[in-house]
Amino acid sequence: MKKVEAIIRPEKFQALRVKLEEVGINGLTVSEVAGCGQQKGEQGLFRGQSFEIKLVPKVKVEMILEAEQVDEVIKMGIAEENNLGVMGWSYGGFMSSWIVGHTDRFKAASIGAPVVDLAHQNLTDDIAGFLPSYFDNDPWADWASYDAHSPLRFVQNVKTPVMLQHGEADMRVPFTNGLMFYHALKRRGIPVRLLALTRQPHGPTEPKMLMRVMQANVEWFDKYMSPKKGF
Repeated sequence: MKKVEAIIRPEKFQALRVKLEEVGINGLTVSEVAGCGQQKGEQGLFRGQSFEIKLVPKVKVEMILEAEQVDEVIKMGIAEENNLGVMGWSYGGFMSSWIVGHTDRFKAASIGAPVVDLAHQNLTDDIAGFLPSYFDNDPWADWASYDAHSPLRFVQNVKTPVMLQHGEADMRVPFTNGLMFYHALKRRGIPVRLLALTRQPHGPTEPKMLMRVMQANVEWFDKYMSPKKGF
């Protein structure tokens, strides 16, 4: 494994062990995911207990299957080697959709508001200068670089069951991103579900929509992951 500087604080990592029985959801364990942003020209790391994404200038993405970190959580009794899930929203949705196209380690994935096609994203979102500021080019000037970092270009590799959630009124990451990923997986015969959130922007804001998303996530992971039998 390539060594990198850790961003997650040790005290935060120790807080991973959270039993959801306390809030009435049985058989699941949740752990924290910490991240750190970056400005143009700076390096940023986004880390979690199940994966690590390295983002370098011009959005060159390198996924590191940090077996050491995953194995450590398994040793702690928090995660089971053959019972891992992955999830994320927005940039986390981008990371999660990238991950399922590059590894089959996870039994299920929950992906919210993902950017799956960088050129499409740039030409439809409400922050037109954002991606060109990393690539130093508009999409039409460098299609290859935009494509090389788009999770949609690796959808043919996905085997993991995926649940997608996306607000139909999302202007930051337009709904069509999630729709494209859904149709590609559906046509390939991969287990996939799309939860289209009526009236919702980049994240659910209505209480009933928040409840629906939480319940859908529990149902999805419960369907594809074995319940944890205890610590």
